[in-house]
Amino acid sequence: MKCYFLLGGFAFCSVAAVVAEDQPEPSPTPSKFVTGSGAYFIEAEGFDASLVSTKDPSQRIKIPVPREDDSLNPDDEFHLSPNDEWVFAGRHGGSCLRSGDFYHRTQQNAVERVEDFDDNTWEQATKLHVMKTDWRAEGGCAMTFFVAWSSDSSRTLIGLLGGPERPTKYAGYLYYNTRTKHFEMSDYLRKLNANKSAALPCAEPIDPLPKNEELKARCDALDIRLNEAFAAKLKNYPDEAEENRNSQRNWIKARDTGLKIYLSSSPKAEQETRKLQFLADVTAARIDSLNQPEESVFDFWERKVSD
Repeated sequence: MKCYFLLGGFAFCSVAAVVAEDQPEPSPTPSKFVTGSGAYFIEAEGFDASLVSTKDPSQRIKIPVPREDDSLNPDDEFHLSPNDEWVFAGRHGGSCLRSGDFYHRTQQNAVERVEDFDDNTWEQATKLHVMKTDWRAEGGCAMTFFVAWSSDSSRTLIGLLGGPERPTKYAGYLYYNTRTKHFEMSDYLRKLNANKSAALPCAEPIDPLPKNEELKARCDALDIRLNEAFAAKLKNYPDEAEENRNSQRNWIKARDTGLKIYLSSSPKAEQETRKLQFLADVTAARIDSLNQPEESVFDFWERKVSD
């Protein structure tokens, strides 16, 4: 029997098929993470992870996944930025513990780890009044989650969950600015953190947005893909059809709530542009979530925030 420990300390067990003593168990298949521009993907198996060229898979750049001690778990999720320069990775650390690692692909075509990223995230979150307590330092429940990249790769939106004991009930968002190498807040994130109902977030880009025509075309294309992904979900999991329909209805409500918060912090002249950008970004994230066979860590985080 094999047991697998999931986010939040839950576990499920499965009985493995009996294997003859002279027949070795098959090697595990490496996990493949396709994000960013699509020019690269990340392949990971345990502590071995690489950034791989989609066009030429023989071109591989090793990712220095940390292994400070034998008890440390390897990164089990990877999110490549739209410009393929930055990687946010997450790893399970124990019951109600999850850490975030951050990597940078340099001009020398090497990948370097940003040191002490998770500790600094929690420390800065308290200084920026995202969280009242640094639960990482206090030894309580502390979970760090990837939420979204901005379309210009200038910001990664990070989610935090923490508390003195389970269940975790304190949550908040903050940015890591890849250009300044600093953590930061915005008027939008402050409103998002103060909101008590479920609301979908997005990451605010720093660079000027594309024209409305381009954003509208992206929204229309994503709407088609969303309908296709949702139809496939219903077909592939018929026993969970009603649950998935309820999930989609809740997603629409959270999307509309999130849009109101986002537009309340946008200049009047940019309202339509920001609306299209928000809808495109959250729809793309929803498609990625629907295409996953199991609940993603972000789904878990969003569910905990809305409890």
